[in-house]
Amino acid sequence: MGYQLQRLLPKHYKILDLVLAGWIQRKIADELGLSYVGVSNIVTSRVFQAELARRREEQNQRIDRTESVRQMSVREILEGATVEAAEKQVGLLRSPNVRVQQMAAMDILDRGGCSKTSRSEGKNFAANIVLMPKSVERINQVTREVYGHDFPFEKHVENDSDGTAA
Repeated sequence: MGYQLQRLLPKHYKILDLVLAGWIQRKIADELGLSYVGVSNIVTSRVFQAELARRREEQNQRIDRTESVRQMSVREILEGATVEAAEKQVGLLRSPNVRVQQMAAMDILDRGGCSKTSRSEGKNFAANIVLMPKSVERINQVTREVYGHDFPFEKHVENDSDGTAA
């Protein structure tokens, strides 16, 4: 077995920093004016490997903390944007442009899990959208969260062919 270090010297810490940065031993030897064998002996020594493991663990913990904070920030940003998007979508339902209203309603229904509605390409378009009670409640829930009140739906009761309410 080759020479074993007893303790790390300042030049060993330079080698340690370069190894952590991903440098290969030949490049480290050239950079620091050392022989490849000398660098190899230093890098393979137990004291160097122990310090390298300790520093890698610290480095990984820093990366994990940074990533955790970044993910939390992204989640908070997206949650805030979701509320803004819902407010905007509900606001578009009150647009003077009927086409904008229709597109907003279709998008809300689609995101709420309702089946797609059919479209008509004519200039004059009127649609009766029949909503399931679950969909109405979801739209009201979002409207309450955004505006503090239910959406003002017009409720109509259709009659069956025999004239009784459905």
